[in-house]
Amino acid sequence: MFLFLGASAFLASCSSRPADILAITHVTIIDMTGAPPRADQTIIIKQERIAAIGALNTVAIPRGAQIFDARGKFLIPGLVDMHVHLTAAGEPDGSRKFMLPLLLANGITSVRDMGAYLESLIPLRREIEEEVLPFCRWEGIGVIVYSPMASGLLTGAMTRERAASLPVGDWRSRNPEFQEPKLSQNLKLVERLREVGARYGRSPGQVAIAWTLRHPAVTGAIVGARSARQVEEIMAGADFSLTPQEIVDIEGEQYKEVELAQTAT
Repeated sequence: MFLFLGASAFLASCSSRPADILAITHVTIIDMTGAPPRADQTIIIKQERIAAIGALNTVAIPRGAQIFDARGKFLIPGLVDMHVHLTAAGEPDGSRKFMLPLLLANGITSVRDMGAYLESLIPLRREIEEEVLPFCRWEGIGVIVYSPMASGLLTGAMTRERAASLPVGDWRSRNPEFQEPKLSQNLKLVERLREVGARYGRSPGQVAIAWTLRHPAVTGAIVGARSARQVEEIMAGADFSLTPQEIVDIEGEQYKEVELAQTAT
């Protein structure tokens, strides 16, 4: 299914709950192939999947469908910006007040943050989990998370010694999450992942992936790998589920302050 420009506001304006059949009429489609915009189109969505697209007079609107008149509006596939800096030290609220609305207005529905001001991103991550993810689940909008193993921090291979010896050219050597006092907190989280994984013969990294995917609104995760062995280990993290008690064991009392494994696009 396409990710729509302004998907949240667009679908939310149709109804307070998702319709079984939704007809979007009189919309102009820009399909991003280089073809001219297609005006006055009708789109039929059945059970959260696109069932038909065509000119107004060529697509029959099913009986009982909820109709949204999109005159003057445009619809495009959702774009992904793979290099953004959502916030900076001098603008802790910039992402909410300026950057995110600007990105959405230009058709960008997912972003990969490349090193913004950490203390601003943590509240944003919490806001996404508490407000955005429930809405996405309700409206059937897919969510892809990035770096569920926190750039190697949650794999189980990172130690204080290894973090201290990261080369100057490695951006992690300057990241507060790899430095004290955050490093000790994060390594405690790794130990909780390790304890849960030991019950199944799983690594901390696999448990971190499973924890990320446990949210019903999350449809996928982007995970980096440098070898075939790592790919096999990563894939194994998607084939088991955590119990409610194990999720509590992982999150712990301090996890709301760390929130390393959760990133939304």
